[in-house]
Amino acid sequence: MKNIYFLLCSFLLIINAANAQKWQYLNPKPTGNPILTVCYSDADTWYAAGALGTMLKTIDGGVTWETINLGYDINIREIHFIDANTGYACGDNIMFKTIDAGETWTQQAVPVGTLTSFDFPDNNTGYGVGHNGEIIKTIDGGSVWNRISDGLLDCQHSVFFTSPSVGFVAGDISTSSISGAIMKTLDGGNTWNLCWLNNPGDAGIYYSLFFNDDNTGYATGGNGIILKTTDGGGMWHKWVSGTTHSLYKISFVDMNNGYVSGIDNSYPEDIGILLKTTDAGNTWLDITPLNYSQIVDFSFKDVNTGIFSSYKTFPEGSITNIIKTINGGSTFTCLSGGFLANLHSVCFPTNSTGYCAGDSGTIVKTTDSGKHWIKLVTGTSVLLNSVSFPTENTGFASGPGGTILKTSDGGSSWSLRASGTSQLLHSIFFPDENTGYVVGDWGTILKTTNGGNIWTPLNSGTTRYLYAVCFIDNMIGFTVGSWGTIRKTTDGGITWTDQTSGTTIDLRAVYFTDENNGYAVGDDGIFLRTSNGGLTWESAYIQDSFDLYSVCFIDNNTGYLAGQEGRIFMTQDGGTTWTKQFSGTSKTLYGLCITKLNSGFAVGNLGTILGAYLGVEGLEENLEISTFRVYPNPVMNNITIETYGIEGESDLTILNNLGQEMMNYHFSQGKSTFNVSALPKGVYYVRIKNAKSIKVGKIIKQ
Repeated sequence: MKNIYFLLCSFLLIINAANAQKWQYLNPKPTGNPILTVCYSDADTWYAAGALGTMLKTIDGGVTWETINLGYDINIREIHFIDANTGYACGDNIMFKTIDAGETWTQQAVPVGTLTSFDFPDNNTGYGVGHNGEIIKTIDGGSVWNRISDGLLDCQHSVFFTSPSVGFVAGDISTSSISGAIMKTLDGGNTWNLCWLNNPGDAGIYYSLFFNDDNTGYATGGNGIILKTTDGGGMWHKWVSGTTHSLYKISFVDMNNGYVSGIDNSYPEDIGILLKTTDAGNTWLDITPLNYSQIVDFSFKDVNTGIFSSYKTFPEGSITNIIKTINGGSTFTCLSGGFLANLHSVCFPTNSTGYCAGDSGTIVKTTDSGKHWIKLVTGTSVLLNSVSFPTENTGFASGPGGTILKTSDGGSSWSLRASGTSQLLHSIFFPDENTGYVVGDWGTILKTTNGGNIWTPLNSGTTRYLYAVCFIDNMIGFTVGSWGTIRKTTDGGITWTDQTSGTTIDLRAVYFTDENNGYAVGDDGIFLRTSNGGLTWESAYIQDSFDLYSVCFIDNNTGYLAGQEGRIFMTQDGGTTWTKQFSGTSKTLYGLCITKLNSGFAVGNLGTILGAYLGVEGLEENLEISTFRVYPNPVMNNITIETYGIEGESDLTILNNLGQEMMNYHFSQGKSTFNVSALPKGVYYVRIKNAKSIKVGKIIKQ
């Protein structure tokens, strides 16, 4: 789909795809972001790209996908590969080029305000068209772009060149009304002539162009328009498409077999269509997949094998499905996976075992640090606001109507516990396996001392809604809620004292690293902190006024916040200053958790689970720390470890950027060599541990 937007860039930047972004989608797979463009490269290699800088690559026909992290939150609207290694991608305001099959991307400067489409007829010659009629050209593979024309059409949506000199531009032009038009050049864009203009009264703007050869070409547009030329654009003929949908993409696999996709935006929910021809456009058959009608883009390997991106819109955002056909569209298989329930809470009782809770009684579990998730049978369909696991197998969840669930077998079975209340319970917390607290509407606080068998109501001293609870130990705890409420207990909940928060804004989450240092967040971007156990609270606002729903600190200096529209912030000075992190999602995030190994997890709307390895900032590229040396770096096959002056044995662990252990080795002093060829390309952390020290560094696997 050639609808690409660019802004003028004045610099070049090399982006290492493995370094650019920390947070990655763990669910849905391979991404929860809309995919706007799909491109076939060679063999079984496809690329898919889309919202918030999402870029994916598969080398096995879509069975598995690798995330390529550009590090930009722009929308990638078109990607095109000239050969197996050389490709281009265009976003809202940026163009990128790769010459190593997507491992690294170079940002290119383009002298135009807003580009909408680009095309490369050969390795060196490329053209781009602008929203306001601009046309730019490169003759050196994008190193330099020059503007060669202005003002041809009011808005240009597509460009296609059959050779370095001969090309076409499609879009719309204002006459007495908006009308579709096609322009042609024979001299590499120096001059252009109008070769088609809609008749008066004809509706339709042209969105897409495709040519099979110098003579045979097609154009599609609004109101179901399909045009065909067999004389290189001299004459264009209308073909019956059988639809009034706007047709945004046309592409042919060979002279006879082609596909068109489109969407009717007039319905409350976009209704899509997919058409196929096997007779060079004479007739078109509707092959729209039943469950994936909103086709955005597609790309074919051959007559039978193609990959499509489709989307579905929810109140919480949009989700993409990547689908595939291996029989020319007779049947389709979904390549995307995961679950879409909104998630409100996440808890990791160990470094590898974690649980998330959310809508419709959803609780999911991982035992491999988030690589895979399974949905547990909870026996309820109510919304679960909070989950707490004091041990790996013993856990609790809470929700509306006084709902409290318990498991003692790692989620294999759940039992409903009598809470004695019908109030909505927002947050549950267990400092140990027996002692737990839950808070909710109208100042509700309940406590158990026997593992959830009996719950006793406590006098909170307030009727405000309480949204979160946190205990440092069995006795000292805090709860926060509506109207800036903060209350503290030092006697296990028998009495609660009011804390002066200094705000009337609703507070949604609270976290304490010890009995003195605590943090709270809430609506409108508010952040509170205390260093004296809540006697006084200092307030601040985090850059913008978006709501914050979760807070978690690794220590008294390093902490993270998560909230509305995918926002994640990090501090390294105890909350004095905050840096916005690139989360890679626009879905609202409600829960945040950091394991003892500093693996971070954030959860939110439409099944969003993000993961990141939050430890080991700013490490050197070459690992030469104290008495250890690791080389070569970057590494392809074998890595060598040298130790100096250290007696005894050491353990080498290689972790990915989520903190997941990929390889483990045991070695003695001196020099040892290990094979790491099985590791996928990317950045990894190396941890070397012996009886006296632990050292961590970074390596790049090529």
